[in-house]
Amino acid sequence: MDTESELPIAVEVTPAHVNDGDMGPALMNKAAEVSDIDIEFIMMDAGYDQLKNYEAADELNAQAIIPLNLRNEKEPPTGFSSSGTPRCSMGFDMVYWGADKR
Repeated sequence: MDTESELPIAVEVTPAHVNDGDMGPALMNKAAEVSDIDIEFIMMDAGYDQLKNYEAADELNAQAIIPLNLRNEKEPPTGFSSSGTPRCSMGFDMVYWGADKR
């Protein structure tokens, strides 16, 4: 979708057995080809939380904004909790403005 006009830039219809995340790079490239503006941000739902989608956005010089998909999570990335909150060097979740009222 183009945020200014609110019109679709690229659409890809697939059967239900096709994973959304697998279609991400092709959909981003299709949007970049048909769009005559530079894509700055790419917003997708958690179904697209796969490394290949972040890499495809980076190749377009765009910032990917994708919520973490916590389903089947094994271990969060180093320095982060499973909800994506940064952790300090002591392993505690960081809080906004340094207070959590506990």
